[in-house]
Amino acid sequence: MSPWLAQLLIALALTLINIIGVAVTAILLPGIWLMLLCAGLAQWWQRALYGTWMFSWWTLGLCTALALLAEIIEFAASAIGASRFGGSRWGGAGAILGAVLGAIAGSLVVPILGTIVGAAAGAFLGALLSERHIAKRSWQDANRAGTGAAIGRLSATLVKVIIACLVAIALSVDALVP
Repeated sequence: MSPWLAQLLIALALTLINIIGVAVTAILLPGIWLMLLCAGLAQWWQRALYGTWMFSWWTLGLCTALALLAEIIEFAASAIGASRFGGSRWGGAGAILGAVLGAIAGSLVVPILGTIVGAAAGAFLGALLSERHIAKRSWQDANRAGTGAAIGRLSATLVKVIIACLVAIALSVDALVP
């Protein structure tokens, strides 16, 4: 098989994997990292067999930086949302823990949509209960912090999917354009 045809077939396969990676990211799984792993394997394979690079190192570096940024945003969004709506550190910690537990519980109930809804509901409940029972805030203040945590969690999911789309486009274009 010619190197050009091999690169084209790998690039098309990576584009399909990138589409799957965006979908996987939407259900709160590490789809961006799946895309980067496959791109790294394709980079190594192309270099080993044909002595050329499939991707620019700038593209891989930028996509890795975007993936790290997406993880930071996802981790901190519930806590930031809770604090923006008047929550304390306890509310932020409860929101993070609640989002993780809610995503797991939601995945068990309804595998795809349940993950997203469970994470938002868990962030809400985690912030609400932490604010009410640990920080000793009123129900109204605790509810406000919980609402901020849920909004933050949903916003983080949207931002992460957008970043996943950017990574998918960058990797697909760099793979398809020699």
